[in-house]
Amino acid sequence: SQLSVQYVDGLRGPLIVYDPEDPLADLYDIDNENTIWQVGDWWHNSSVALLAGYVATGIVPVSDSGTFNGVGRFQGGPEVPFFVQNVEAGKRYRFRIINQSARNVFTMSVDSHDLTIIETDGTPTTPMTVNQIDMLAGQRYSVVLEANQPVANYWINAPFVGGAATRNPNQNALVEANLRPLVAEAAPPSDVNITLNLVVTAGKAQWNVNNVSYLPPEVPTLVKVLDGANNAADFNITENTFIIPENSVVQIEFPPNDDDEA
Repeated sequence: SQLSVQYVDGLRGPLIVYDPEDPLADLYDIDNENTIWQVGDWWHNSSVALLAGYVATGIVPVSDSGTFNGVGRFQGGPEVPFFVQNVEAGKRYRFRIINQSARNVFTMSVDSHDLTIIETDGTPTTPMTVNQIDMLAGQRYSVVLEANQPVANYWINAPFVGGAATRNPNQNALVEANLRPLVAEAAPPSDVNITLNLVVTAGKAQWNVNNVSYLPPEVPTLVKVLDGANNAADFNITENTFIIPENSVVQIEFPPNDDDEA
């Protein structure tokens, strides 16, 4: 569940849709369940307690540690074995990297190896080779790594911070603005235009969308739809429901505001 902060306590895993006609398939040799990397934050307290502390103090909680494919260590904890990725010399691997954290930003790199980005958030991209990738919570990248170095052990690096990652001027880091879709698809003209003004009350974990703060309805929204609800008056104002004509193209605009870094 992603209601409120329940996501922090939940089970998380990948859902991968493989494209049998992947236009970039000639760039890699191996892409399977063993080439999925999941990084996440590890909270030693429940989300309920963390949220209560945030609301009371306004101090954003920081995770106790991080995990890589479900494996992690923390200060004073057991030295569990690190995750190990085995590769065969000369092979090209497509690694699907998922930042499944609630908040942390991970900086991904592999010692002595380049990463060639070929997909981001489900969209194939023009290949771009970098040394490291900063990944915000929820972001996904596919990269190609060629096992072209002498046989040895190489660190997979995934340091994290609770906010924006710092830049290393000596690294060829990813600049997201330089990414280009492999196939440029122009957006069709819109039939419906919706503007969503987002405002967050810092320290209160409360978001307003168009001056409305969401509250879970007693009757789920989709149940109301199944029962025949078909206009805005059939829903609570706190659901912020929009009625969209069938087969419409919708353009949603999120104007920037001073709370974007909250």
